[in-house]
Amino acid sequence: MLRIIAGRYRRQLIEALEGDSTRPTADRVRENIFNIIQHEIEEVAVLDLFSGTGALGIEALSRGAKHCTFVEKNPSAARLVEQNLNKLKVPNSDFTVQCCDVGTLVANPSRFGISPGTIGAVIADPPYDSDWYQTGIAQLSTSGILCKNCILCVEMNRYTEIDESPVTSGRFMKRIQRDYGKTRIQIWDLVD
Repeated sequence: MLRIIAGRYRRQLIEALEGDSTRPTADRVRENIFNIIQHEIEEVAVLDLFSGTGALGIEALSRGAKHCTFVEKNPSAARLVEQNLNKLKVPNSDFTVQCCDVGTLVANPSRFGISPGTIGAVIADPPYDSDWYQTGIAQLSTSGILCKNCILCVEMNRYTEIDESPVTSGRFMKRIQRDYGKTRIQIWDLVD
């Protein structure tokens, strides 16, 4: 069980999948992420990539995001995200759950109901061994779905390095990097 840290759904518990098919973000790390980005997610649409349990996107909704699109390719995990949202009685108008590959959604956002320039914050927690860190950030930055002042929060293994060149990071510039045990968090800003 995972606990929602703050906001409208604070102290409520959500389920996690058994086994190691997902790696839920620890409470302490989640709390620190949202202490940093709290005011940047209020009243914006959030994209939760590699959702797993949905804890990060639910935390964003709990703290004032107006909508969250959860993207998870594992069908069991995508069903769990929906179950967790329903358990908390999150209004259906506040979320969308997409069971698909992140790259497919980013390459074809209109197919999944995402309009150009509508996403104000992206939270990404890819598998630690994923190549998304080296390819997905640039793809996301040029997808056309991000608002002018969009932020990107990426969770990774502490020893993962992301090349900050435009080839890898696209139009994002790293603002903050923090380590919490084996976990590294980076906050990136979209720049023109």
